[in-house]
Amino acid sequence: MLTSGKQHFNKEFFLLIASIKKASDKGSELLFFKKRNSHSSILQLLLTEGFIIAYQEHVSFLIVRLKSAVQGNRNTKTFSVLNATQRIGRKNLTVSLQELVKLQRREGMSTYYILNTDHGLITSFAAIEKGIGGKLLIKIS
Repeated sequence: MLTSGKQHFNKEFFLLIASIKKASDKGSELLFFKKRNSHSSILQLLLTEGFIIAYQEHVSFLIVRLKSAVQGNRNTKTFSVLNATQRIGRKNLTVSLQELVKLQRREGMSTYYILNTDHGLITSFAAIEKGIGGKLLIKIS
C-alpha cells in the first residue's frame, strides 16, 4: 500500500504511462518527462514491482530509468493504459474481488493490473491478497 484513499487521475498521468510504454518499446534506457503534477505513487509502485529501475522527480520534469534497455531484454513487460472504451471481460473497469480473481486466472500469472482502490494504488495480486476490488487503470503483460 503506497497511498491511502482513491485518487483521481488526469490526462498527464495517462500520458506518463503511455510515454513509459513507448520508451520501453523503443529500448530506451531513460525517459525524460515534463510534468506539472506529482506521480510518485504510481512511480513508486512500478519501482517496487520491478517494472522500472529508478526515477527522480524534479520541479518541472521526471527522469525514469527503464528496465528493458539496461537488461538488454526485448521481452520485457509492456504497458497498456486501460480506458472506458476497452473491454476486459466487462463494460465497467471497476471490478469486485471475485471478478478480479477470474480476470487474473484468465490472463495468467504473468499479467499485472494496477488498480485504484480505497487502499491506494496497488497491483492486482496485492488486491487479491487484501480481498478488495477497485478500478483497473493499467495492464502490464
